[in-house]
Amino acid sequence: MTSSASERAPRARRRPRQDLSGIRGKILELLVATGQPVSAYWLIEELRSQGTSVVPPTVYRALNFLRRSGLAHRVESLNAFVACAHPGPDHQEQFLICSECGFAEELSDTAISDLLLAKATAHGFRPDQQIVEIAGVCKQCAAGKPVHDAE
Repeated sequence: MTSSASERAPRARRRPRQDLSGIRGKILELLVATGQPVSAYWLIEELRSQGTSVVPPTVYRALNFLRRSGLAHRVESLNAFVACAHPGPDHQEQFLICSECGFAEELSDTAISDLLLAKATAHGFRPDQQIVEIAGVCKQCAAGKPVHDAE
């Protein structure tokens, strides 16, 4: 990850109606700290281990808020959530996902997004959302070193 939650939060708070206090802030901190996709139930257990009493609907509402705010993404193929490497609501992300260790890297390449949008609209299709996830083997697993440091 390139920036910490403490660096992301002030940027998010500058936008109207952004509230990262309470459970939202705790979840964002956990997503940034892990640096990798985690399930909502992993977040619930982690919050409970830290003494925060939460129920699944509360966590899902907070995750939806973080997604709408451009601070987190849902990795569909893993049914997991990850902090956004490029916080902000105005981008389409792509993920490279290692099938060996589960490492996920966010690309957020506008050329890819623009190409997909152009192809879709050329076919008369109006996309609402782009979800691009590429499965394969990361360079560390390919080299026999599947432990990823926070990047």
